[in-house]
Amino acid sequence: MTAMLAKRDITVIPYRATLPEGFICPEPDGRPDSMYQSPVIDECGHILRDHFSARADVLVDTGGFVFYDSGNLNRRVRPDLYVAHGVEAGTIFARNGYFIWEAGKPPDFALEVASESTHREDTGRKHILYAGMGVGEYWRFDPTAAYYGYSLAGDRLVNGDYQSIPLATSHDGIVWGYSPALNLNLCARDGRLVFHDPDTDQYLLNLPETKYALEERNAALEERNAALEERNAALSAAKAEVERLREELRRRPGP
Repeated sequence: MTAMLAKRDITVIPYRATLPEGFICPEPDGRPDSMYQSPVIDECGHILRDHFSARADVLVDTGGFVFYDSGNLNRRVRPDLYVAHGVEAGTIFARNGYFIWEAGKPPDFALEVASESTHREDTGRKHILYAGMGVGEYWRFDPTAAYYGYSLAGDRLVNGDYQSIPLATSHDGIVWGYSPALNLNLCARDGRLVFHDPDTDQYLLNLPETKYALEERNAALEERNAALEERNAALSAAKAEVERLREELRRRPGP
């Protein structure tokens, strides 16, 4: 899996607070399918937040509202996950909502996870809505392929319309496609959505995998330190033996 992302200048768009005084962003409503979707959404959110953690100009949000009409704050949508580059992420989080006219741009990436009650909206109304909002990429993931009829699909906005992002299937059955917005490969693998970094040719780790990798690393370090301590002890013993022999030679009577 290899792909190249053209280098671009990153400019943080200044945040412009223009909402009515006293407006409070509503809390997201619960969904009947949240227990089905939440593990996937939470895992993807953790992975991408960790991946972009060094970038203060990248916002990764799961389940928050995106407002797209400054004249009607009831016109809002709640992607399962979205990512925006070149924005004041901290300010947007503090505002508890992504207001496109304040952030200065729409999100670059949106992801929906299929469920019984949302899959028709994901492939219908939201497909049209995200294109109209100017969301650069729109991806859908279905862990079982039972609702969409496929496990993974992605579209890229070209001249105001979405065009399908090419997907491939590896020899071991992984369906994957490249996201220019994230500079990552999205991979449907064993009912999970995983992310592959083409620059490092490594998969990004989720929280349990990160914990396991740290534990393995710590165990390897402890083993290395134990080996070093054993080596140092052996060297100290050898030095002590050399000193003992030297002292013994000094004490021997001359010829």
